[in-house]
Amino acid sequence: MKSETVRKIHKWHVWTGLLSGLNIFILSITGSILVFVHELHEAIGPEMPLVIETDDPASLRSAEVSPILQEINSRHSGYRPAFLGIPTPAEHAEDPEHFAFFFELQRVPSEGNPEERAENGPDHLEFFFDPGTGQYAGEGEEIDIPEWIWYLHANLFAGTMGQIFLGFIAVAFFISTVTGLIIYGPFMKGLLFGMIRMNVPIRLWMADLHKLIGIATLVFNLLMAGTGLLLTLGQFLVNVYSYTVISSLEPPQSTDGPRVSVERILDVSSDALPGTVRWIYFPGQLQGEHHYAAIAYEAGYFFSRLPHVALIDAYSGKLSRVVDIPWFIEAVYVSQPLHFGDFGGLALRIVYSVLGLSSGTLAITGFILYLRRRGRGRDPRSSKKQPTIGTGANTGDPSTETRAPSLKPRD
Repeated sequence: MKSETVRKIHKWHVWTGLLSGLNIFILSITGSILVFVHELHEAIGPEMPLVIETDDPASLRSAEVSPILQEINSRHSGYRPAFLGIPTPAEHAEDPEHFAFFFELQRVPSEGNPEERAENGPDHLEFFFDPGTGQYAGEGEEIDIPEWIWYLHANLFAGTMGQIFLGFIAVAFFISTVTGLIIYGPFMKGLLFGMIRMNVPIRLWMADLHKLIGIATLVFNLLMAGTGLLLTLGQFLVNVYSYTVISSLEPPQSTDGPRVSVERILDVSSDALPGTVRWIYFPGQLQGEHHYAAIAYEAGYFFSRLPHVALIDAYSGKLSRVVDIPWFIEAVYVSQPLHFGDFGGLALRIVYSVLGLSSGTLAITGFILYLRRRGRGRDPRSSKKQPTIGTGANTGDPSTETRAPSLKPRD
């Protein structure tokens, strides 16, 4: 590869690394923590028993919950039902809260009736309860520490704009990783894997460490960048596809009278969908104002992330459509366990957590190397030093790593 080409690629590596460095450091730390999000919930919030003790979880699914939901909703004016999480048998559950009913209320949006809005309340209210007794298992806060870490990782607390921004960061990180391979891959071939030069200036030692970590975690970091980009795009893809599906539905024959009960929705969707129904979304969400959406999942590490969706008329209780999920939406859902490493046991999550820290280490070492390189460039004494053979790191330019200085006399 020509020296000029290497220099251009090196500039791409440096600047994409600098652009994404701080954010990658934040994502590295928060991602390594979120691998253990369920353990965090149990450790930080033991006062909220999310798991209902029962010998027959299926019996909870058959309990009548509508009166409890109506009672909760009546006590919180300005809010409307958002969704209901259904207790799930152990072989289908990854999250402990799925052994309890999980009910969320959503503040009426600003375009709604101003008299119905909860002006000073949180955006969401969460409730865990035992439908067998009507007793609350816990009442969630608007945001707790694990959720705080999650929002920092998912959108930097900037909502949709933060999600878009992190999509660009994922692209920059991907480019930085690939250009690093192009530049340093051939150089690393000449070294014993894992070798770091000792008894050398700290800058050279750190350069070796940076290259070693980059090569050793190459596949993992490419996986994180790719799945991270998919996840940032995921909500937009789901929204667009949802609107196309809703626009093709026949409007209900009548919107007069009360909506059907969630028990009716659970019965109809359980007959129509494979797997186990886990969530029921109330009208007013992505599926529109006239339909419930029921989401079921099958057992298995990856199949448990692929949703099966049924849309049910909110007034007649009849099945309107079983949604055919396209491949690009399935790719988004499959990317989540690949990104967070929660498709295996504790050992896999520990590996993911350790590897996740490598991205932050690359960001730190790369930034330090950049600062030291700039410092050398501004040091007038550095121009008086004689070149050395095969130590391109002294100049910070990878194009000189395997080249000896020219012996041709100057004109």
